[in-house]
Amino acid sequence: MPPAAKLNAIQQSIDDLKTAVQELLGYVRSDAEGHPYCGDYLITLRQAAALARRKKCSLEHYKYKSDDKRLPEPEIVGSGGKPSLYLASELLPWITRIFGVKVPDIRQLIRDI
Repeated sequence: MPPAAKLNAIQQSIDDLKTAVQELLGYVRSDAEGHPYCGDYLITLRQAAALARRKKCSLEHYKYKSDDKRLPEPEIVGSGGKPSLYLASELLPWITRIFGVKVPDIRQLIRDI
């Protein structure tokens, strides 16, 4: 295959991938319209701690609180070395309320990757 044909094939593959990514992002954005955070995303406590600029153990402390400062329940409970997964739509506003840290929109973070 001549180099020009290979280059055209690679360019076509790149264009196909760009189209697929744009379709997926459009699907995610349309599901999350009107919400400050996209609730379809699951994040770990370690990821949330990084957004809060805290250590994971600092957030774990709030699992045992009995008042409105209590950590939201995980959507998927981890076990056997696997982390629990939390809905971003519940955990990120909680971080903002408890720690006063303005957490960026999760959709913006995903788009910037």
